[in-house]
Amino acid sequence: MLPYFHASGHLPYAKSAHLYLQDMLQLDEVIDPSVYRRFTEGFFTVRRSDKLSCGTSTDMIIEQSMMKSMKTDGGISRGRSTKESVISKWVYGMHAMNTVCDELEVLANVRMDTTDQHVDASDSRVKKDAKDIKKLLDWFSSHDPFPEINKILSIASGVVGDDKINCHKAREVGIASMSKMTGQTFNHIKLKRTDKVLPLLAVSSTVKVHDEEVPIDPVLLFQRMSVTKTFEDEIETFFAYDLAPYPLSLFDAAGMRKTMKSALYDCFQSVNAEVDCTNAAYVIDGGYLLHHVVWDREETFNVIFEKYVQYLPRHYGHTVTVVFDGYSDTTKNIKAAEQRRRATKTSSGTDIMFDEFMTVPVNQQHFFANINNKSRFISMLSNKLTAENIAVKQAPNDADVVIIETAIEQFNARNTAIVVGEDVDLLVLLTARTPSDKIIYFLKPGKAQQRTEIYSSKSLSAYPKCQNFILFLHAITGCDTTSAMFRRGKNSVLKLFEKNDLIDCAKVFTEINSSPQILITKGIRFLLAVYGAPKKIDCIDTYRYLTFVKNTQNKKQVQLSCLPPTSASATQHLFRVYYQVQTWQGNELNPEDWGWKLINNTLEPIRTLLPPAPEKLLNTIFCNCKKGCTAKCGCKKVGLQCSPACTNCQGVSCSNVQLNTREEDSCDQKNELKSAIICPVAGKDSISLLLLFLSKFLTL
Repeated sequence: MLPYFHASGHLPYAKSAHLYLQDMLQLDEVIDPSVYRRFTEGFFTVRRSDKLSCGTSTDMIIEQSMMKSMKTDGGISRGRSTKESVISKWVYGMHAMNTVCDELEVLANVRMDTTDQHVDASDSRVKKDAKDIKKLLDWFSSHDPFPEINKILSIASGVVGDDKINCHKAREVGIASMSKMTGQTFNHIKLKRTDKVLPLLAVSSTVKVHDEEVPIDPVLLFQRMSVTKTFEDEIETFFAYDLAPYPLSLFDAAGMRKTMKSALYDCFQSVNAEVDCTNAAYVIDGGYLLHHVVWDREETFNVIFEKYVQYLPRHYGHTVTVVFDGYSDTTKNIKAAEQRRRATKTSSGTDIMFDEFMTVPVNQQHFFANINNKSRFISMLSNKLTAENIAVKQAPNDADVVIIETAIEQFNARNTAIVVGEDVDLLVLLTARTPSDKIIYFLKPGKAQQRTEIYSSKSLSAYPKCQNFILFLHAITGCDTTSAMFRRGKNSVLKLFEKNDLIDCAKVFTEINSSPQILITKGIRFLLAVYGAPKKIDCIDTYRYLTFVKNTQNKKQVQLSCLPPTSASATQHLFRVYYQVQTWQGNELNPEDWGWKLINNTLEPIRTLLPPAPEKLLNTIFCNCKKGCTAKCGCKKVGLQCSPACTNCQGVSCSNVQLNTREEDSCDQKNELKSAIICPVAGKDSISLLLLFLSKFLTL
């Protein structure tokens, strides 16, 4: 064996490591107590080179220097017998083989274990690390990820937890639960749901059932559906619920589903002829202007404001009106949720108190990601523009309507008006709001590989039916304040509207006095047409169930988001569509009457008024009664009957089970269902397997 080296000197020892340690414990016979004390303090090491801090314990030396030479491809038993004689020869030959390998490395001047140690301690690496740390500190100084609030907050999604969220107190909750176990036997230990640690995910994935928070798991719901169903009609009633924490066809984890609005430009035809801009009045979208004029860090705000002042007359002349969004009152702004969603996509920093002579501490994108920074910037920029005789308007909330109304006013005064911006909402509003005897142009500036395009209020000529109902079509397929339908694009919906007779469905959304009931009736009919339902079907919940059955027959995977929305979630979506269309038309309504609710002084969309699943599924309990279901039975306590998944309830011996009286139910079918219940489908990662499994029992 290799000799063992000690910091105090050389201690050759020919025994193996574990025998050596055993002998060291016999202090009086083998080793001096002072040497043993130094060994326990870390001095039992070997220096492999002259580099700093290269000391290695002897067991690591055995592994790295000796054993590496002994290892063979596939192990010692590869292609050989594993008899004791073979293993003994291999063990006794280790020392000799290691010596041969070391000498061969010396002869060839090649070392298999030469690596640069402690590279992080080099001067260049230290300087680089210090520079990177400074960048992080500078970034966090203006982007505080831990704002001072009284509630727990998700940095990624912005979700704020209530008083019941206690994941940040997991240690205290765990200690309190452990204290209840002290002095108890395992048979008497009982932990309640109140002892659980609730994460922020529980904010959007739990509902109240009998004043108790119940987590919503789609996989668990479909498992319960498979064991609680008694006949096919009951399965159909289950699909009147979303069967998920939120309506998956209209919402995702971040909020309302979004679509690529810019795809709607494909439905409009650009103007090919030259436009006379000599006497034109330009109306500029302030949101577009803020980002289009590029400025850098380390510039003062006074220099930045001057860039905006010089940019407008240089590109658009002196007849210019700039219209900015408003950010003062979020309690009446239905776009506040969308603004917050956009802010979470970028790193929104803390408020920056700045003046004209202050140097910008962050880049342009991060600066405007903070609503308060943007609001103060707009206020100061408006004063600068006004001082240079450039007209400025600021809308109470969203500026789109004010921009189009201003363009119509400018057209009446100068006979030529051009709206400048990138948002397709402006082109949609321009198409819908411009009188038929006028033509107002929309300039979409180019960037990178995209060229500048000019549209007009008549550019939707390829879709004559959609011309008068483009506001409704844009809103129901998803805009900044309404949800997009999963895999239902805007262009396909416009083509569908052009081919089918759905004008009466769209017309009620453009009328100011439409009743909620007529909106629901006509809106559901339109949604059914979008999802390809036959005309004879007028209930979207029924078609949702039929779509599920059809998909399980044709596909291996079924996504809940691909199904039509439930009638409850579709109703709230249609209300928001109606409110947005009326807002675009200049009519004021109370948003809380049309699919919105005020939470923490911010309007949030109402997803649905129904729980995610019926109470029968949410509160399903499987008892473990072994001697019959008495008054202590868990199913009886909540007023439920035992299901086939209960441990010892076999239908006949249990007095709390509801027998199926259908004559066609055979014993084989019951056994098939029971065997399916106990199969390990729950262990799969996808809901699709459960959906497919469930569909096989729809005819029981």
